[in-house]
Amino acid sequence: PSFVSLAWTTAWGDVPAPTFPGPPDAGPWPPAAAAVDADPRTWLAGPRFVARAVATGDPARCDVVWSGATSVEVVGVDPRGTLGAFATSAEGGARGGPRPPVLLRFLPDGARAAAYDRDLDGDPDLVLWDRDGDGIAERREVRRPAGVAPGWDGDDDVALPWLRAAWVAWPDDATAERAVRALRSLAP
Repeated sequence: PSFVSLAWTTAWGDVPAPTFPGPPDAGPWPPAAAAVDADPRTWLAGPRFVARAVATGDPARCDVVWSGATSVEVVGVDPRGTLGAFATSAEGGARGGPRPPVLLRFLPDGARAAAYDRDLDGDPDLVLWDRDGDGIAERREVRRPAGVAPGWDGDDDVALPWLRAAWVAWPDDATAERAVRALRSLAP
């Protein structure tokens, strides 16, 4: 007998900051811009949100949310369709509503960052920084495990794709496929 091994990965190169699909439909938020190196849990504390259903097709169960005042600064992706309430409720989002397992940050200088909640426990535990916008991360930060001093450990000697659906342990193949579709929807 012969065996065939199949593996797939999805990674993107230089992805420009997406544009809002229309005027932001959620009201203004109190300004709370996060510092460039701030914890990813603060990235969606921006002044405005707009949501869009991508993989689910149901606006009440959207899986992509944009954040920004006049341009898109942060994108959250959750193919489980849990972002509907997050995107439409400033109070829920600002007070720790469901956090997307993939957060993408587009900085004004062209740098990109992606934060991943690899084990889907509600907290990002991997951040990849693409400082020159070429699609390859030059810095990796990993959250220390529970029981260890809180904080992050960083490594400036990496060359990894910054945007990759496979960084998260999705609960099933269908959800992983929706994650790929949602991320592809951001590409030009």
